[in-house]
Amino acid sequence: MKPRKALGIALAMFFICTLPWHAEAQENLPQLVKRVRPAVVTVLVFDANGKIKKYGSGFFINREGHLISNFHVLKGYQRAEIKTADGRRYAVKEVLAADPRADLVLFTAHLPQGTSNFLYLSKARPEVGQRVVVVGSPLGLEQTVSDGMVSAVRNFSNFGEAIQISAPISPGSSGGPVVNLRGEVVGVVFSQHRRGQNLNFAVPASQVQSLQPGTGGLVRDPKVSMWGGASDQESQARAKEMFNQGLNYFNAGNYEKAVETYRQALELNPGDVATLNNLAAAYLRLKRLEEAAEACQQAIRLKPGYYLPHYNLGMVYYQQNRFQQAAGEFKQAIRSKPGYPPAHFNLGLAYVGMGDKGAALEEHKNLQNMDAKMAAKLFSLINK
Repeated sequence: MKPRKALGIALAMFFICTLPWHAEAQENLPQLVKRVRPAVVTVLVFDANGKIKKYGSGFFINREGHLISNFHVLKGYQRAEIKTADGRRYAVKEVLAADPRADLVLFTAHLPQGTSNFLYLSKARPEVGQRVVVVGSPLGLEQTVSDGMVSAVRNFSNFGEAIQISAPISPGSSGGPVVNLRGEVVGVVFSQHRRGQNLNFAVPASQVQSLQPGTGGLVRDPKVSMWGGASDQESQARAKEMFNQGLNYFNAGNYEKAVETYRQALELNPGDVATLNNLAAAYLRLKRLEEAAEACQQAIRLKPGYYLPHYNLGMVYYQQNRFQQAAGEFKQAIRSKPGYPPAHFNLGLAYVGMGDKGAALEEHKNLQNMDAKMAAKLFSLINK
């Protein structure tokens, strides 16, 4: 079997524009986030060797420390922990109830005592157009906040009612709360639509309210239903398949489809560094710089010595005109993989952006023995 291919991105220049938040949400958001964040946790799941294999999100719903997350976040893994907003980690203690159809799980952790940080569940059905906020750990980046609105409330034959939201989510957001501007949970993030950007879904809070210990019709044997190893092997095989599909889409220039496919692979195997790197490369092609940076940073956290995430993060910084930071990432890529021509080429361009022609010419000199064509191209850009 050939090794999987990871991608480094070619240089491109462009500007990014974003729209500000709606005034009402912006005024209320700081206080709302300050109140919600302490109740939100990152869920870490481990394989049999103690390696982190998946990130998810969750939140406290009462003073006793009961937590809600997605069923699929915990399914198929040997051990799990939660990480609270203050950075403390606690082992998952017990699964109290689970509803695979609604993709919900109610569980506890080994907390020294209960918690005063919990979220209330909204009893009202959210209205279309209502503004909402999502807090979670997309790509393992803890306590990330995004906002949007309720786009629709839909019914699916194989699932039931689901809330469609415009707030952007990524792998790792699963199980996080969707709250209204009063800080009440209206839903739980559970799915990303596969054929479009920012078409995401949440389980209604009413489903959470019915998920109580002892409720009939729910999974009651956590050893069988939550920790079985067979689903892990199936997930890994499917993740590899999705990785290869994503690479094919990327090589064909279909970067939107590559992003979609890599995100699916990461839902199955969030700790895969090559997939995170290639997702970043696809985001770069689409000029989605913030998302590219998030994917690079997560890959670097998982494998600091891997050169390509540093290189791609350097590309993000360069395209944001953050030349000094770009140079730092290109240097790290070179330290991790000496003699990597694209890193020397773009380091030279970063020096040009910093106004340091002498350092740029030094990189041209380094390139001459690695790639003569690339060296000539850099020289022409230095003297342009």
